[in-house]
Amino acid sequence: MDRKLPNRPSLEHLRGQAKGLVAALRAGDRQAARRVKESLPGAAKRSLEEILAAPPRLSGAQSVIAREHGHASWPRLVRHVEMLVALEGTWGFARLVVEGEEVPAEALGTSRIVIDGYRFRTISPEATYDGVLSIDAEADPPTLDVDFVGGPEAGERSLGIFTLAQGWLLLCLGLTGAPRPTAFESAPASGHALETLVRTSGAHAIPPGNADPAASALPAGEPVDEALFHELTPAFEPLQGTWTAVGVLRDGLELPPRFLAAGRRTMEGTRTTVRFGAHLQLDALTRLDPRADPLAVDYLHVGDAKPGPLQLGILRLVDGELESCLAPPGAPRPTAFEAPAGSGWTWSRWKRAR
Repeated sequence: MDRKLPNRPSLEHLRGQAKGLVAALRAGDRQAARRVKESLPGAAKRSLEEILAAPPRLSGAQSVIAREHGHASWPRLVRHVEMLVALEGTWGFARLVVEGEEVPAEALGTSRIVIDGYRFRTISPEATYDGVLSIDAEADPPTLDVDFVGGPEAGERSLGIFTLAQGWLLLCLGLTGAPRPTAFESAPASGHALETLVRTSGAHAIPPGNADPAASALPAGEPVDEALFHELTPAFEPLQGTWTAVGVLRDGLELPPRFLAAGRRTMEGTRTTVRFGAHLQLDALTRLDPRADPLAVDYLHVGDAKPGPLQLGILRLVDGELESCLAPPGAPRPTAFEAPAGSGWTWSRWKRAR
């Protein structure tokens, strides 16, 4: 039996299917026994009566469900679904290199990729590309292929590889007709595009047309008096200028070194921006409290977003480098320069740009 997974498969639903199969076998359902005979290793030579007399346990039923959906075992099906869920969301471009040529950062700002289960959409000022993706979580590195069903590449297929970090996706994708990349690189005439993507929203529902799925994900929060964030005090002086990323730890997971090179933190007056390539991570007016130890910092998001809940953090200078720990919007201020799993905090360290 060959069953397709739904567009957004759920492990809870699949576990329920396995439990339902066990219940059907115990009730003497011959169709359930036939499914076991067709899918469970070692059951092919058993009669339906023998299967019903000694039905498999839950683990055996899970194996049947996995094989019915095209996976060799239950653990492989679990890894497949978990990786697909990890890919879901809206991703902005931090860096794009096509056949050895880097796309200028200013050309990437409004482009994004949305992954909704097996549905894939690239939204850019030039065009919208719709596709259906397939992944192989067992490959090393994992593979991601896109069959385009809408847009300029409709009817074509791209073969790729990818790796995931917390909030980051590194994707090397072959241009249509190109062979699958074997490394995360984009050499001249290779036919490969290397994409460094950063998660901009957990929203994954693919919108109609060129609608922005992240537009409704901006925090609303309570109004804050912006005038309080324009006071430039001596505490700001050593923080001015541009800094490059040395290390980033988010909720217990370390940002891989290959992503750090794109990190830039800039303070001009009381305005702080943090960028990774073309993606703007933070654009906020800053308020400092030098009486606190360590230095307390409040960020009020500005720019295209309406001011939302404050983001609270702490700062310090150590051996000429800037160390920061930041809580999620609306959460209490961090109490230490760390970011253990489950804290939601982001720890980062920066050195002055040359």
